[in-house]
Amino acid sequence: MIPTTETWFWRLGFQVWQVPGMSRAWRYEFIEGSYVLVTDLGGYDLPELGGPYAVMSLSPTDELIESHEWLHSTGQLFRWFKHTERLISNRAHSGCKSVRGSFHETCLPASPATKSPCQGDCTLEPSSRLCSGCSRTIDEIVGWTTYSDADKRRVIDASAARKVVRDVLSNLTQMH
Repeated sequence: MIPTTETWFWRLGFQVWQVPGMSRAWRYEFIEGSYVLVTDLGGYDLPELGGPYAVMSLSPTDELIESHEWLHSTGQLFRWFKHTERLISNRAHSGCKSVRGSFHETCLPASPATKSPCQGDCTLEPSSRLCSGCSRTIDEIVGWTTYSDADKRRVIDASAARKVVRDVLSNLTQMH
């Protein structure tokens, strides 16, 4: 059994990644921009140091490549991480994209992915329960990587409309 400690994550090159007020995860970023997140089973915090773990790998455009909701041990986590390193390396060299839901990636012609609307100003506004940067709900932020391109475009349209309403209301408030 491989003991998991914070040092283990640091030595592999992971860093703590945090969306203030929402979630924390161990994050490992690959050279071409894809990344891996390791969280607790709920997906909102750092995992306990013996597991279990929820893991996912994502493309530079936040497209889900692969995920597992339950890895029981550090050994399983380590094997999954090594498998993912190979998968992302092959993916970067071949131009393949993943088929959601499959454990092993299936190569399809790459299509342009819908870019995340995240502005990097991630604070949940208490009154509206919307992100102050992109105007998405928490459910839209958390679910982004699982949405189809059509669903992502609908979220972008809805969040843009919310942002317009928020800006108008802000301007009205400032006038009074």
